[in-house]
Amino acid sequence: QGESVTSIVAMPSGILKPVVNVTTTKDGQVTTKSIPWKREYRGPFATEQSMLRTPMVENEVREFKYFDPMIGELVDARLEAGKSLSTPIFGGSSPKLVEVRSAMKIGPNGMQSTLWVDDSGSIKKSYLGFLDIRSFRCSEDFATSIKDAARWDLTSSTSLNLPTSIEHADQARAITFRIRSSSGDPKDFFSQRTNQTIRVVDPSVVDVTCHSIRGMNDFADGLERESAPDQKYLQPSSLIQSDDARVVQLAKKMTEGASTKGATAKAISVGVFREITKKDFTKAFASAADVAKNLQGDCTEHAVLAAAIARAVGIPSRLANGLVYTQASGKPTMAYHMWTEAWVKDRWIPFDAVAGRYPVPPDRIKIMETTIEDDNVPFALLKVLKTMRQLTIEVQEVNY
Repeated sequence: QGESVTSIVAMPSGILKPVVNVTTTKDGQVTTKSIPWKREYRGPFATEQSMLRTPMVENEVREFKYFDPMIGELVDARLEAGKSLSTPIFGGSSPKLVEVRSAMKIGPNGMQSTLWVDDSGSIKKSYLGFLDIRSFRCSEDFATSIKDAARWDLTSSTSLNLPTSIEHADQARAITFRIRSSSGDPKDFFSQRTNQTIRVVDPSVVDVTCHSIRGMNDFADGLERESAPDQKYLQPSSLIQSDDARVVQLAKKMTEGASTKGATAKAISVGVFREITKKDFTKAFASAADVAKNLQGDCTEHAVLAAAIARAVGIPSRLANGLVYTQASGKPTMAYHMWTEAWVKDRWIPFDAVAGRYPVPPDRIKIMETTIEDDNVPFALLKVLKTMRQLTIEVQEVNY
């Protein structure tokens, strides 16, 4: 996320209540927050240390809080041990390992994984379901001896296949996707805002209709009307630095001559598309100041820079996460994507700087919108990936 330095200082109790002060310097902007602390809270390797100190036994449950320096927050952890079974690992062996279900929760967000632990408490194997990643503990010699290991394909891990293509998706007035969930109520997975409505078919199936903004004379039936945004959608943050000198300079360059907010937002979409000349995936999530400096990145970098420039010229903005229709290797898919929304007149208008489009066609399904003012970037992606793993999607209807 650009050049970032985090310092953590634990304050002794004394007369005051103990706290941990977390100060982060990122692209020249400093943010500080204090986390109330208790003696029983643990550090970043709490899970591993807990099991090494006292190996878990079948049916045992442990719960504790620990501090994660990557996101600068306290995490609620729950470990639940299952049975000890012969488990295949690299090298051809199948030792008896205890299967431990690990659940981590930070506020409303959570992540689950499975760990396989030997009788000494050492984790020998793990599985992160929402990314379909398995990892194994082995010796360095064994790891480096593998010559035919497959490369992890990020695209396939962040996309869902569609059974049919969408002809001329960019010309559609509305596209309805039928979505089935293998776990949970699918109507709770998707935003019912901006230009997207949901119809419940049965408890595990919904139809999500994405409308073209150009084709909407008024709010579609069932669409949640939103009130005018508050100041947080205009203010700079540690990731959307609308007050950064380079961001302000780009804002003036891109929007000169635009006479309306709509024309300004369109100019931003086209301008960011043209300015980011190096389209790549080298960074997981760079801040707007970093993107303005390096002018490279993927959808997340385009979206965050566009949001910052919109705020710099007085247009409220936020980020949208979800799935967009694409033809990957000639096959129709719905792939992870991030884009930007700007408050123009009386509604949020979605636009996509990756393609220089304002507004966007109804070719995307929104899962969430966010301002990321709390700097918890991983959850902008985490919620989408977790949701994807539970879904199958097909095109129900296309209206032109």
